[in-house]
Amino acid sequence: MGKTHTGGGTAKAATLLPGIRLSCHFGPPLSNSGSPRGTLQRIVIGMKVRPATAEDRDAILRVHANAIRNGASTHYSPRQIEAWVAFPAPEGHEAELRSGHVFVAEEGGQVVGYGRFDTDTGEVEAAYVLPEAQGRGVGKALLAESET
Repeated sequence: MGKTHTGGGTAKAATLLPGIRLSCHFGPPLSNSGSPRGTLQRIVIGMKVRPATAEDRDAILRVHANAIRNGASTHYSPRQIEAWVAFPAPEGHEAELRSGHVFVAEEGGQVVGYGRFDTDTGEVEAAYVLPEAQGRGVGKALLAESET
């Protein structure tokens, strides 16, 4: 059920080893870097989206906490951020993993994002991406998985 994604724009990909693809993104700048259209923007090594397993719990907790602490720090107070990080508790994440509604995005064997989707209603319940992986199509790949 996993898929390999290279993010938005035009991508050129080459298989390096079984299961490893090197992808180069060409297209409009991905940030306000001032790069001209058509220049190399980034390199993504084989992102894979797959259903989460119980073994992913600690990685999901890490992604959840880092995405909130680093992505929301300018919009919420430290107290609000820590309350958000604490919910759901680790036990709640375990119940979510058993639901079959949680997917993880991996790059190089490391979980860099996760999403939780209600397959009955089509609602996106959560989508978190590590700050260092943001802007590389991780969230887009997770949302694409929710549509399948």
